[in-house]
Amino acid sequence: MGVYRNGAVVLTKGYGPRSIEDGRPITPRTTFDLGSVSKQFTGLAVLLLEHRVSLVSDDVDGGLRAPDTAINTVRDLWSTSV
Repeated sequence: MGVYRNGAVVLTKGYGPRSIEDGRPITPRTTFDLGSVSKQFTGLAVLLLEHRVSLVSDDVDGGLRAPDTAINTVRDLWSTSV
């Protein structure tokens, strides 16, 4: 965990074990694979932009569509249903 105040780090701390097998602790330098977790952050960013009326989920993708896909809107880009 990191806590920042006015752009400066004021606290770094790790919590819990990083390995069940040997009990090594999580430290501020421990790295993790994000995997599918980044989808939630991307979705939240899209919703924040939509809330600020900078983006509408049903807008056409602006030419970013990959060929031969069913992606037609911004909502399709972050949906797992397409």
